[in-house]
Formats: sequence, C-alpha cells, structure tokens
Amino acid sequence: MDKYEFNIKIEQIKKLNNKKDYITAMKIADTIEWKKVKNARLLSFISQIYQYNKEYGAAKEILLFAYDRAPSSKRILYKLIELMIKEGSLEEAELYLEEFREFAGSDPKQYILQYLLYKAKEVPIELLIPLLENYKKFDFDEKWSYELALLYHEAGRIRDCVSLCDNISLWFGVGMYVEKALELKLKHEPLTQDQQALLDNKSVYEERLKAVEKEFQDIELRKGAAKKHQEQHTKLRGAGVKKEEILKEADTSIVEMDIEELLVLDQDKLAKEIAKMTAEETEENSEIILETTVAEIPEEIQEEIQEEIQEEIQEEILEESEEKDEYKAKEKPAKELEEEPKEAIEPKEEIELQPHGFSEDKKELKRKVYHILVRSNFEEEGLKLSIGALKKMHKDTGTPVNKIAKISGEKLNERGVENSMEMLAGKDLIIDHAGQLNVEQIDELSREIAKPDCPFVVVLIDTAPGIRKLLERYPDLAVHFSVVVGDSEQLEVKEFVNYARNYATELDCVLDEVAVLAIYALAEERLADNLSMTEAEAEAIIEEAAQMAEKKTIKKMLAGVFSSRYDKDGLLILKEEHFNS
Repeated sequence: MDKYEFNIKIEQIKKLNNKKDYITAMKIADTIEWKKVKNARLLSFISQIYQYNKEYGAAKEILLFAYDRAPSSKRILYKLIELMIKEGSLEEAELYLEEFREFAGSDPKQYILQYLLYKAKEVPIELLIPLLENYKKFDFDEKWSYELALLYHEAGRIRDCVSLCDNISLWFGVGMYVEKALELKLKHEPLTQDQQALLDNKSVYEERLKAVEKEFQDIELRKGAAKKHQEQHTKLRGAGVKKEEILKEADTSIVEMDIEELLVLDQDKLAKEIAKMTAEETEENSEIILETTVAEIPEEIQEEIQEEIQEEIQEEILEESEEKDEYKAKEKPAKELEEEPKEAIEPKEEIELQPHGFSEDKKELKRKVYHILVRSNFEEEGLKLSIGALKKMHKDTGTPVNKIAKISGEKLNERGVENSMEMLAGKDLIIDHAGQLNVEQIDELSREIAKPDCPFVVVLIDTAPGIRKLLERYPDLAVHFSVVVGDSEQLEVKEFVNYARNYATELDCVLDEVAVLAIYALAEERLADNLSMTEAEAEAIIEEAAQMAEKKTIKKMLAGVFSSRYDKDGLLILKEEHFNS
C-alpha cells in the first residue's frame, strides 16, 4: 500500500469514527498492516476503534505497537493496562502496572488502575475503598467519586455514602453521575428541595445546559472570527504567517542570482539591477542596496571600481534632484515660481532622504510600521523573504516602499549603528546573520528603533535557532519586533515543554505537576514519530487542553458554585486528563 492510499484510508476511518460507525471503520482498519506504522498516536487511535467493537485482542496488539514506538508515553501505558484488564490478561496487566508505577512515580491514576485490577480479581470491598479514597485526594472526579459512593453503599457506610452524594451534586450540578448520585442517596434518605427539583426537572436543566453550551460555543466562534479579522487586518503580525504567502510578495527572479555573486558587484549597479527585479507594477519602486564585500574584489581593480561608484552616484543624485525640483515647481503657483530664484542643487542634499513614509504625524506612522524577524536556513531565501515581508508591510500599512540597505551582523559590528545613521535615513535595513551582532550594536539598534521618529524599518535574518539564541541573549530586543516569518524552529523536548508552560501562563492557565509530565510524554511521542516540534504545535496542544478544561466548567455554571477547576488566583488548572484527547 502506497502512502497516498494509506492516507485516504486513515481519513475514511476518522470520518467514520466521528459518525460513530465503528464497524465500518474497523473493516477498513483490517486492510492495513499496523506493525509497519510508526505514528504512536495514530496506533493508539486505531486501537480505540477495535475496543469500541470489543475486539480486545486486536486492540491490545495495536496498542503494543504504539507503546513500542513511544515507550516513554505514560498515556499509552495507562491505556494498555486498562485494555489488558478488559481483555482478562490480569497477570500481564499486573506486570505493566509495576512498570507504570516506576515510570509515573506519584501519578494518582495508579490508584485507578489498581482498583480496576482488584475489581477484576474480585477482591474484598475493603481493599477497593482505600484506592478510590486516595485518588479522590488528588482529583475530585464525578465518575470515580460516584464509584466510591457506590462502594460506601455496598459496604454499609451510609453516612459516607450520603455525604459524598451531596458533594457530587453540589460541585458538578448536572449530568449523568449527578443523577446517579441523587438516586443512590434516595435509597437512604430524602433529597433536599433543590436536589429533588433537579431530578423532577431534568429535561429543563438539560435544555439550560445546552443553551449555555451553545452560548459558550457562540462566544468562542465570535472570538475566533474577531481574531481572524484582526489577523487579516494586520496580515503579517504574529508568528503564524506562512512562508509561501510572503514569498509571493518578492520577485522570484531575486533568487536566481547567486548571493556571493551579488556581493562582489558595486552598490550602484547592483541597486539598479535589483530595483528592476523587485519593482511593483504599480507606482511602487523598491531599490536594494547591498554592501560591497571589498575583501572579495581583486586589489588592483578596487580603485577603478571606486571611481566608477562615485561618478555614477553623482550623476544619479543630480538626475533625481532635477526631477524632484521639477515636480515641486509644478505644484507651486506660477507667481511664486517667478519670484523664487533658482539655486544650484548640492548633491549632499539629496543623500539625506526623508524617513520612509514619515508624515508630520510621526506617532501615527510609528503605529503603522513594524520591525520584522526572518528565520531561514538559506541566504537567498532569507533575502527573498525579507523583501517580500517589507513589501507586504508597506502595502498593508499604506506607507511608501523604500530603498533597502543590506548588511551582515559582522559588518555592522565594525561600522556601528550610530555611525551608519546618516546612510540609513530613508531606507529599510536588512541585517543578515543577525546572530553575530555584538552587545554594543544591539544596544545602539534598540535605542534607535525605540525612538518615535526612527528613520528606518529593521529586518533581522538568521536561522531559526540563531534568532532564538539572539532573543535569549537580548530579551529586550524582542519587544521591538512584532512579526516573525519563515521557518518554524524544531525545539528539543525540554524547550518544547518550557514553551508550552510559558504559553499556558499567557492564556491565564496553570499546569499541575502531572500535566507537565503529560506534555513531556507528548513531546517525546512527537519526537519518536518525527512530527514537528515547533512553538505553533506547543501552542495548539495548550489551547486544546484549555478548551477541554473550560468545557468541564459549563455544568457548574448551572449549579451556581465556584469551580474547583480554578486555583486561588482564578487561573484555569490544566490537568493530565486534558492532554489525553
């Protein structure tokens, strides 16, 4: 089976699973040789399809493949032990449970697994109760709390049973286990007025719950629509900009020339060549000025080139000055033109171009334009992305396209930012190999771009790790750059987890210790499966977990109680269970 056919079948299985047509989904799954599949998460999903059909033997075999692919996944190990117990392989389950204890340490789910194993072995009820009591100390879950209340009932501990049923009703408000708990309480004593009303008007509460859920979903949809609108409005802002979108903004011909060849050309000739390649079909006309790598030019022709840079620059400056003067003349009244004497134009006046697009209201422009980070492993692509990003920024913000000065971080260290300010006026600045910038130039650059009348837009280019290390060394620099384009960086496991934890904080969430272990397991799974380990993936995992945690609070909204899903500071608590979808 080729990869295309395999992917088609997987999509079919997922669609059938969503429709809960597990029989047809399993028939398609039977046609695939799962021992050759390396994706642990996919294998775990397929195992669930077989479990739905009570084909526990096949489900266990596939889940063993998954565990072999991701031996550090606590989530898969938990499912495997649970499945062995369902299948009746109790001795095997006991061996794997010992492995779970060694690997998971203080994970409270070990009490659930031990409970399921003891229950399958039909041990006395006195041995079952302490296991769920220990679990309840860590997580007050409606399902296992009801199971404990049922054990109290069977053991004749009536007061404990009734008290726990009351707590389930109080904290969870509505739902299947709340109803079961109230029905269990009724076997021992009457319900309170509110509890009885809940049972009598179950359909009403269910409708209210659906209404609240719909309102919650509508709010999320509106938030999503607003976020999408904002993204469309700002276009480039944020790190999620696709590389292909930016590359369209730059002329494809720019990468057809070798970068090393570009660097040995003199600046003026190069500016004219690149201006032609990157010119817009509209009034926009962008010129690129790249640095001359003098060391690469033979010594005997350096003087000759220098004389030609000087002559052509003087001619071009004069031509531009005359055109500008002619344009101004057309704008002035005839009477004023007659009275105004003509003056000789000094070339140096034209060198000091006005800052790009800066109107008299410089604060307004500062709000519009923004600085850009470009991550790329290839110099040609990095330059192309930079040009595309600058063009797109000027187009989106309604500011004029400018000349562009390009320099390496190493060269800028030699020249200095402050010493280059006159040269940079009226140009956008591209700094390649930005990770080479030293602390002095970082400080100077930060001071300049922090000014409200900063005369240039800055683009920093480096590899993804290079950009990350640069921002780690100089964290204050990050506040000036609101756009990241190009490659996403593959993070190491620890970096992935740390980024996820920091992102959770940004979403007003807090991770408990077991949840952190769950993220570690997910990261190791992704690494083993050769899946992407990017910041965007970490963000998606946290956002999905936050949504799951929020959904569980909807029931409590009807009960009118404070949710135990939040900590004392009002932060949403993300637990291991929220990462097991």
